[in-house]
Amino acid sequence: MMTSLAQRTCESFPVPPRDEGWDEESAFMPPPHRPVWAVSLIDRETGEPHRVGGRTLVVLSKDRELAVDHLMEGRASDIWTAKAVRVPRPTADA
Repeated sequence: MMTSLAQRTCESFPVPPRDEGWDEESAFMPPPHRPVWAVSLIDRETGEPHRVGGRTLVVLSKDRELAVDHLMEGRASDIWTAKAVRVPRPTADA
């Protein structure tokens, strides 16, 4: 039986390991240093990103695997791939 994205989202929220800087009281609150990822679809044949209305489709997420799963849901993996790039943290002088 196939599960929906919402079910997988809820099931994919386990208590994170302590070595990532989380404790039991704030286990479900991401720490401020958790990276942000820009995830986009790439056409395997052309190497070009997927565009909607002429603009590149990009999803920002702190959960890279969930964003990739969401973008690839219902798409043929022989045609599409997902690319995740870490978004640089802003500096104090920016």
